[in-house]
This record gives sequence, C-alpha cells and structure tokens, in this order.
Amino acid sequence: MPSIWSAAFLHESAFLFCENQREINHQYEIIISFALVMKSILISFLLILIIQDAFPQDLSNPPTFKGGMMLHSGYLSAGRSEQAISGSCFGIGGKLSFTAGKYLRLGTEGYASTLGYSGQEGYYKLGWGGLLVDFPILSGKRLSPVVSLTLGGGHVKDVYFLESVPGAPATHEVVYRSFATMLAVPSVSLEYSLKTKLTLVLKVDYAIPLFSDYTDDFAWGPRVYLGVLFNRY
Repeated sequence: MPSIWSAAFLHESAFLFCENQREINHQYEIIISFALVMKSILISFLLILIIQDAFPQDLSNPPTFKGGMMLHSGYLSAGRSEQAISGSCFGIGGKLSFTAGKYLRLGTEGYASTLGYSGQEGYYKLGWGGLLVDFPILSGKRLSPVVSLTLGGGHVKDVYFLESVPGAPATHEVVYRSFATMLAVPSVSLEYSLKTKLTLVLKVDYAIPLFSDYTDDFAWGPRVYLGVLFNRY
C-alpha cells in the first residue's frame, strides 16, 4: 500500500513541477516579447525625433482634424480559476478627432486586441470603440502631452480548451464565451509633429468595464500604442 501512495505522490509531484516550469517559461516569453516591442518603439521614436529636428514648422494654427492608424501591444490578465488570462496582446485600430477649441478635440476611436493562450489554440479578443475627448496640454507646440477619455462599448470573444484532470481519460472540451460591455478608456499620449501634415503618437491606455456582469472574465491591463496621424487644415 505505501508503494502505491509513493507512486501516486511522485506522479503528482512530477505533474506539478512540469506545470510550474511551463508557467515560468510562459512568463519569461511574455517579458522578452514585450521588452522587444517596447525597445523597437522607443528606438523608432528617438530616430524620428533626431531626423525631424532639422525641419522648421509653423504650428500656430491647430489642424481641423487628425486621423490615422495605430499599432499596439500590452499585458492583460484576469485571475479567474477555470482558465487564467495572462499574457501579451497585440492589435491595430485608429482614431479620428476634430478640433473644437485650442485645448479640446472631439472624435472617435476603435481597436481590436488579441491574446493567445499559452500551450493551446485558444484566444481572447476584445474589439471596442467609442466617443473620444482629447485635451492637448501644449497646443501649438511640436511636442505636446494629451490627456484623453473614450466612452463606448466593446465585445469580447473568449475561446479556450479545458485541460484533462491528471489520471482521467483525455477530454477535448471547448469553452466559448461572448459578451458585450460598456467601457471607459482613459489614456495619456505624446504627440510629436513630424511635419505640418503628420503627427507621431505614443500612447498608453487602460480599458475599464462599466456596469458589467462579466468583470471576472474581462482581461485588465495597460496597452502601449504607436501610430501616425494625418492632419487636415
């Protein structure tokens, strides 16, 4: 009897060790990939700043509107018990805003973020959009911080495979969740005017679900954006 217990204990210990090692490797891959993305973004941003220093610009009049596309990456997590969400997300989207005053812009934006689950084909995807309010802090300057708030809605698609219990027959159960939620998305960005018709944007935001019954299934975390906006005067 003790030999059976010993074998079961060793089997369970080996399983837990493999699970812990896989989680450590997954977290390491997340950190490395996020660091590489941030390094590329910062190097590109610094190179453009140096090159554009030689071109004088007239920025006294703000553009009628700004619009363009942005790529983003971030780290999302949700600590639910069934299938924890933890990892890097990547996505694309865009924004359009109209000047309503020297320190006020109104518009809209929308993005899609996708996170792949480690060790399986499942994924978590958030698509969202809403009405945007921008507050440029240094209007008329080449480099200006901007504080923004977007109110709108989003839709989540969450697909993952349940793992078999050790010692039990293998299963292939798939969980599919789909739900909508209202969102508030505050953000802070830096806008740098490359030329009078182009603006480079570096932005950080954080999506917050409002009045939602699915907060445990919503992945929280910051996202970093880099994009180019086209100005129209």
